[in-house]
Amino acid sequence: MDYLYLDESNVPRLDVINPSSPYFIMGGCIASESDYGEICQALEAFIHKEFPEIRGLAGFRLHASYMYNARDVFSGMNAAELRGKVTRFYRLINGLPIQLVATAIHKEKLVAKYPLPQDPYNLAFLYTCERFQRHLAERTKTVGQPVLESRGPGLDKLYRSKLESFLSMGTKWTSLPLVAKPEFKTCIERPPLQVADFVCYAIHKSLNKSEPQLFNSIKSKFRQNQRGVIDGFGLIIYPK
Repeated sequence: MDYLYLDESNVPRLDVINPSSPYFIMGGCIASESDYGEICQALEAFIHKEFPEIRGLAGFRLHASYMYNARDVFSGMNAAELRGKVTRFYRLINGLPIQLVATAIHKEKLVAKYPLPQDPYNLAFLYTCERFQRHLAERTKTVGQPVLESRGPGLDKLYRSKLESFLSMGTKWTSLPLVAKPEFKTCIERPPLQVADFVCYAIHKSLNKSEPQLFNSIKSKFRQNQRGVIDGFGLIIYPK
């Protein structure tokens, strides 16, 4: 089985839109069950090497925004050194047996275009799962499992029913018969979710902050066509 590990960046609410960060982003990585152990070992080795002083801290996880801005558990660390670690983690992503997919929803354009716009969280999930469906149809032709970063029992329960309903409807372009009902897990339970966090952060920096360096460093890992086109194949930007 293949898995789609997903995280998000920014808040999906449409009544609160920060003009400097108009995009809500959901994205992550596709990985096969057979490669899961290799991916987890690579992540653990990175943590062991880069953070030997805190790797045993309960609940410790890699978090792109916190590392890049020296916040939370990373506060007090040297900012330049932390950004070097961030760069090395993106380099690690390039060597993992994964494929990246993501959807970015421009909330201002969504509100302007549609009188009753859908929740960006649901839309982003659906369009990203559409990429997953096409990957599965091309590669394995077997059912794949989306795994989303848990936000707590209440929110997980709320979104689970909504996402399952969206999956059953599919999109106006295709149905999603190969995409199983989503699971919600923490990155401690499913370490590849840490990769999803970094994928979303790279797109956030590129689209919301006009800083494409991180995104460009992993661009080749995105699902793409034979000509190397990512737009529409590995990255959906909606609405146009």
